[in-house]
Amino acid sequence: MPYHTALDWHTWLGVEGHTIIAREDLLDVVSQLPPVSDLRGGFHYNNYAYAVVGKVIDQQTGFPWYEFLRARVFEPLGMKRTTTNRKKLPDENLAEPHVVLDDRSIIKPVDVSDDTVMGAAGGVRSSVTDMMKWAKALLDGIHNDTNYSEEKLSSPLKQVSTIVAHRNLITTSSVNENTYALGFARAMTPSTELWMISLNSPLRENVMGRASPSRLVLYHNGGQSGYLSAFYLSPETRSAIVALGNSYGLGDGPDWTCQAIMQAMFDLEPKVDFAEASRRRAQFEFERYERLASDYARHREEASHRKYPRLDDFVGRFENKSLKMSLDIRLPDAENKGPKEEYLILIFNDRNSQHHRLQHYSNDTLGFLPISREELIVREMIDWFDWDQFVLTFRRDESGKVKSVDWALQVGLPPVNFQLLE
Repeated sequence: MPYHTALDWHTWLGVEGHTIIAREDLLDVVSQLPPVSDLRGGFHYNNYAYAVVGKVIDQQTGFPWYEFLRARVFEPLGMKRTTTNRKKLPDENLAEPHVVLDDRSIIKPVDVSDDTVMGAAGGVRSSVTDMMKWAKALLDGIHNDTNYSEEKLSSPLKQVSTIVAHRNLITTSSVNENTYALGFARAMTPSTELWMISLNSPLRENVMGRASPSRLVLYHNGGQSGYLSAFYLSPETRSAIVALGNSYGLGDGPDWTCQAIMQAMFDLEPKVDFAEASRRRAQFEFERYERLASDYARHREEASHRKYPRLDDFVGRFENKSLKMSLDIRLPDAENKGPKEEYLILIFNDRNSQHHRLQHYSNDTLGFLPISREELIVREMIDWFDWDQFVLTFRRDESGKVKSVDWALQVGLPPVNFQLLE
């Protein structure tokens, strides 16, 4: 839970909000995740840890993890509007997730619920009222852990001070504390690294509280298809700030909201102009596709010895058996192909929603960069930040036959290799 297993988190979230790993394959996949550093060698975010904990709860209690949470946490704390599946809500009083396009039209994404492989990592849905009940239980647990009051004994939460204690350095670039506990980030203000888990990233240019007394903040941000959340605790004042949003937009709205409330609540100085900071971040997010397209085109131009092999060379089924991943590359149906179009169809993990149109990029590489910013948003390419994530590099044997393909699924890590099935 402190994210120092050093295991890669090779993407489990596909396009359009769909998970690409089957629930029954979870442990097999986790056991084969490649290390990115030495064990406990540093902070490396990996949602698979929560999915594994859900599996452990299933096996150790004899109940599904979501039923265990309901019986042992939600109901005792009176969290009546908290569930792991929208179908279990007693009514339709909920904020639907959605993605807003540039023309202000709306699309509704796919839910991550308790029936998906990452349900335990991102399938709990709640309300501000219920999250404040959760916050109170945590704050009470922090302050009551050293005594045996009736309040402590009756709480479903145990060893809270152990849960929120620092375990792992997130970065070493901040003078003040910037660590991770068990499901919580910890920061001492002022900090250049605060909110680094949110979509907004750290505000190193606008640091809150430079001229104010230092204080401990326990926090976490969450993002899922169509939803964003921010949750902050101040143990010193027994205060909590919760902001929930039902849209993925140009930046992290709930995060900005919590920052602004925190600044006002504790009268932090000097004041940060969050309206201006959020506008700059929105512009940065709006230009993400432009940056991707520019890098994609530049690397294409820089490729040497450009050749144009037959697209038929790349047709076939490629698999990485350890990670339970497959690439099915096929010719398009004749009736769907234009007279001058030359492309192939890629189906990832046999899921029709995970389809891409492959076109020649350079030499033995094919690419599938979306044709517009709107396509990038509509297909919810949340974790796609670098140009090479949109490029497949094929490898040939001595005879010139294509035998494998490399795909840089995750930024900053070696590509995943898929072998051709003969």
